[in-house]
Amino acid sequence: MATQESPSLLTKIVVKFKTAGILSLVFAAPRYVYENHLRRHLLTHNKVVWYSGIGTPYKVSILDRFVPKYTQQEDNPSYERAEVNAMRNYTNQGDNVVIVGAGLGITPTVAANSVGKDGQVIAYEASADRISRVRKTIQYNNVSDIVDIRHAIVGKAEDVRGDIGSAVTIPPKELPECEFLELDCEGAEELILEEMTINPRVLSVETHETKGVSQSKVLKLLKRRGYKITEENDKTDRFEGIRHIVSTLEK
Repeated sequence: MATQESPSLLTKIVVKFKTAGILSLVFAAPRYVYENHLRRHLLTHNKVVWYSGIGTPYKVSILDRFVPKYTQQEDNPSYERAEVNAMRNYTNQGDNVVIVGAGLGITPTVAANSVGKDGQVIAYEASADRISRVRKTIQYNNVSDIVDIRHAIVGKAEDVRGDIGSAVTIPPKELPECEFLELDCEGAEELILEEMTINPRVLSVETHETKGVSQSKVLKLLKRRGYKITEENDKTDRFEGIRHIVSTLEK
């Protein structure tokens, strides 16, 4: 499979300037230099934060708190609440689950706990940086024998957090059969819904209006595929233009 190159630094700067202005660039520069060049040479120690009841370890440096705009990770009981609740409420023991956009490994871990050793979870993640974090989360929660982590882009790369690295590209039509499919792919959801050939029992989809994905189009695609919308959650209290949809295949 072909790989997709990460956007160049110049491209990222131009996009940042166009979308947020020169002041945003000025404030982002120290964080970028620290995160991408200096931090890797510093001594770090392990810390575990808890997101929706799932522990996820990461490396901490003593200088993190002093860098402007550098994200400090703290416990978040409501992290991805809609996605986590959907995973817990709509999966059964022995189910096969596919996740496009593994993030920090939270929903893959929740899925593994729900489906048990008779089930399987396949989690795709495009970011080379996050793949490492996902693996640590899976190992920390002792579900490595259930979760199959794949460094891959499904359909197309959209707003990937960090470098893509050696991620391969998987056409949506090659997604494996499953009972539950989660799409948390930052704008690639419409393409995947149009081209995939599987029809899982449950679809959990995050939609992104601000990234050019029409929510009404996603709803039409789901209904055209024979799905009934069972839940809609507005996430604009935190992220403008993002909603979470759960749909079930009508019998």
